[in-house]
Parts: sequence; structure tokens; C-alpha cells
Amino acid sequence: MAPARKAAIVESPTVGPPLYFSVIYADNQTAMFNIACQKEHLVSAIRRRCRIERKAEIDLWAITRGELLKLTDRSNQDCLSDIIQSRDAAILCKLEASKYPGVESRLVPMISDLQSYPALRDLADSINKQVSDREAKIEQRQQAAMKRASRYTSAQKQGADGSEQAASSVGLTKGRMAIKRIMIINKMTKRS
Repeated sequence: MAPARKAAIVESPTVGPPLYFSVIYADNQTAMFNIACQKEHLVSAIRRRCRIERKAEIDLWAITRGELLKLTDRSNQDCLSDIIQSRDAAILCKLEASKYPGVESRLVPMISDLQSYPALRDLADSINKQVSDREAKIEQRQQAAMKRASRYTSAQKQGADGSEQAASSVGLTKGRMAIKRIMIINKMTKRS
């Protein structure tokens, strides 16, 4: 009689952890996304599923860590599995560009129930206050430059009438500099 054969034990291949996370947006709606892809594809998928316009800059606030993921600082080819963990949840935030170049963007959480996330609310309030303060300073500088420019133009007119002393007392160089600043600021705001 032949010896009984033992059944071969077949092990199933090891299955890694699921590589997905959820994004919370609008009225606490949730969408699942794969984190094992490049940033540009993930951001595109988030925009499409969460109905965000294509040109809008977005970011994610990781609930477990309580911080922004700063997607805009990352390369499009980066894989985000190093900054977002599997099964994490993040809140979708929109970055609204300032009307002045060089000023960081405002942070707008894209959820209706912001009261449930006080850390995110405080962060958004802090960032938005800083942006408002910087914009106010720029506007004050622009207004001061406009005043100097108007004094320059009035001094130029007086100088054309033969009153050169009035023109020099206002200070033509300051007026010229003010006009140049205004022209530069106008060019920069038209580009953005």
C-alpha cells in the first residue's frame, strides 16, 4: 500500500494594506481615492469627483495629523503615499489666489460643517487674516504712491507754467519713482 500523500499547503500571496484614503467635502460627502499614484493624477481625480473647477488650486487637511498636506509644494510626479497614510481622511480645501502677486493664497475649507473641525477653522482664520493684513499694506502703499504721483503731475503742470521752484519743492524724483511703482504694480496685477 502506498503511503498517503499530504495535501500541499498553498499560501495565498500576501496582500498589502489598502492604498486608499477618503476626502470629505461639501455636506460631509466622502469620496475614496487611491494614494499609490502621482500627485497630478490624484489632484485631477479629486477635482473631477468633488466638482472643483480645473484651474482651482486645492489642498488637503489631514484630520489625523491636523495639518495641511501642502500639495502645491510637491512635484506633479511625487507619489503621495509618503504623506498620507492608508485609510486616512482629509478635508478638501480650496486655495484662492490673492489679487496681489507674491501674497500667499487664502484657505477655504470646502465643507459645510466647519464647526466640527476647530483646528482647521483656526488655521484658515489665521492664514486668511495674514493675507488680509498683507493686502491692506499693499493697498496703503499704492494709495501713498498715487498721492505722490498726483503731486508730481500737479508740480509738473506748475513747472510748465514757469514756476520751476514749485516743481522742485515737491520733489520730481519721488513722483517719478511713484509713477514707476504704480506702473509695475498694474502690470503685475494684469498678469495674475
